[in-house]
Amino acid sequence: MMTVEEKNKLKEEINKAIHLIDDESYRYDILNEGNSFERFYNFATEDMRGYYHEFGKPRTFLTVGASGDQILNAVKLGAERIDAFDLNRLSKRQCSQKVSAASVLTPDDLYNYFNTFKEEMFTSFSDRLKEEDRIFWSTLFDFNGESEFSKLYPYKKLSKEMVCRINPYLDEDGYSEFQKRLADVEINYIDSNIYDLERYLGDNTYDGMTFSNIYEYLNYGRNVSHENALRYYEFIMKQMYPRLNDNGTIMVTYMYAFSDKVRDYVKEMVAEGDLDKLVYSGRLAIDQLDLYLRGMTSQNYSYVLLLDLFEKENIKKVATTRVEFGQSFDDAHDMALCLKKTK
Repeated sequence: MMTVEEKNKLKEEINKAIHLIDDESYRYDILNEGNSFERFYNFATEDMRGYYHEFGKPRTFLTVGASGDQILNAVKLGAERIDAFDLNRLSKRQCSQKVSAASVLTPDDLYNYFNTFKEEMFTSFSDRLKEEDRIFWSTLFDFNGESEFSKLYPYKKLSKEMVCRINPYLDEDGYSEFQKRLADVEINYIDSNIYDLERYLGDNTYDGMTFSNIYEYLNYGRNVSHENALRYYEFIMKQMYPRLNDNGTIMVTYMYAFSDKVRDYVKEMVAEGDLDKLVYSGRLAIDQLDLYLRGMTSQNYSYVLLLDLFEKENIKKVATTRVEFGQSFDDAHDMALCLKKTK
C-alpha cells in the first residue's frame, strides 16, 4: 500500500509525463542540478558489448538509469545488487518497465515493444511491475493510447541489428538464464544528479560503476570548460573511486566518434589558437560543416580536457564500435574511458 506522500509523487510524475506528451515544444534542462522530468531513449546508444567485459563479474554495480539497458547488461554479467540513479525523475519508471518487459518478452518482442508500444504487449508483463509503476504506465495508456507514446521517446532510433549488437543481454544464447537472474537481482532507484549522488549511497561500495556519457551532457553547447572537466574529475576520484572495491572498474565516460588521432588533432588546433573555430552543439552553419567533419567540435574538446586530467591515473582507453552518434574523422571509433582499482 502506497503512502500519501508516495501517491502525491506518483500523481506529479503522471502529470509531468502527460505534459511531455502534449507539449512537443518542451525542452528539458540537461544542466539542471536538481531533479527534472524528461523524455526517454528507448534503447541505449553506446556500445556496451565493447566495454562491459572490463567489469569482469561484478556483484555490486552503480549505474545511470537512462534507458534501462545499462542495468540489464549488468544483470547479464551477474550483478546481484544494482543502484541506478538519474537526474530524470521519470527514469525509474522507464527502467522498471524495461526490466519487467525483459523478464517476459523475447529479444525480438522487447525491441518491437519499445518501438511500437502496443498495449497488448504491455499487458503481457504489467503484472511484473510494482504497483506504482503499473499505475504510472497504465494511466498513460488510458489517457493517451499507444499512438501517443512515441512522443515520450523522440530520439533517433537504432536498428534492431545495432541494438542487439551493442547489448549483450539480448543474446539468444543464455537469454533464459538472464531472465532467471532478473527475478533475483536487487535494483534500487535513486532520483539524483551526479553531484548530489553521494548523499544517497550510504556506506555502499561497488565492483563496477558506469556513468555513460553524463560528462558530455555537463559540457553541452558552450558549457565546455577546464572547470567543468576538473569538477567531474574530482567527483570521480574523490567521491566515487573510494567506493570502488579492489579490482573494480569505473567507466568514467563514453566518448562518441573519438580516438587518439582525433585527440591529437584537436589539441594541435587548440595549441595554435584555433579554439574559436570550435563547432558547438546545435544547427550547423554552412561554413562550419568542414570543421564539424574534421572533428573540431566542442564535444571533442571536452573529451580532450578530461583525458588530460586522467592521464596520470590507472586508465584504459577501450576502443568500441562506432554507434551512430558524434562526428569526426572517418576512422574514428567510440571510446570508453575505464579506471581500474588494483590492490
